[in-house]
Amino acid sequence: MNAFANDRPCATLANAAWPHHAAARNTLLALVGTVLLAVSAKLQLPFWPVPMTMQTYVVLVLGMAYGSRLGVATTALYLAEGALGYRSSPAPRKSDLISHT
Repeated sequence: MNAFANDRPCATLANAAWPHHAAARNTLLALVGTVLLAVSAKLQLPFWPVPMTMQTYVVLVLGMAYGSRLGVATTALYLAEGALGYRSSPAPRKSDLISHT
């Protein structure tokens, strides 16, 4: 018998706030999560020599609030949106790619 097996769903903040209609809830939460990730990418904390964005914090909060599966799916959706060009950031310059970050 697996020690981690149980019959009840994972207790996350998303399940507690919106317990029914899982497909609609997960879709809406994933879209909201990608918007939060996009906004947090623009917020910078002025550290030296490399400023830090708030994306690290938002990824941790999404993982805690959404649970592991929906958190990973939200982050993967954000990366897919960026790969398809849906994010508003400009294309990187060559100097951006070889700087000290």
